[in-house]
Amino acid sequence: MADLPMKDMRAISLDAARSIAGFQAGDAEVAIGLDSSDEPAYYITLQLEPGQPAILTPTDKIRISLKIRDALIEAGDERYPFVRFLSRDDWDARTRARSP
Repeated sequence: MADLPMKDMRAISLDAARSIAGFQAGDAEVAIGLDSSDEPAYYITLQLEPGQPAILTPTDKIRISLKIRDALIEAGDERYPFVRFLSRDDWDARTRARSP
C-alpha cells in the first residue's frame, strides 16, 4: 500500500472538490485515523463558501468523495476517505474552538 504524503492527500482532496464545486470549494484538512474496523482511513474535511453546502446536491458530494477514492486507488493507497463538508462559518467556528 502506498503511503501518500499529507500535502499530496490535501491536494487530491482540493482538486476533487474544485472539479465538482468550482468556486464554492475553499480549504481542505486531512487526518489519518482508524475506521470502525480498526483499518487506517483518511478523514477529510472540505470547506465550502458560506451558505454553499445547500447548493451542492448529495450527488455532488458523492461525486467528490468518489473522485478522491479513485485518485487514491490510482496512487495505490487503499485507505478509505471519509469526507465531510463544512461551510466557512462552521470551519471558522471549529478553528476558534480549537484555539487556546
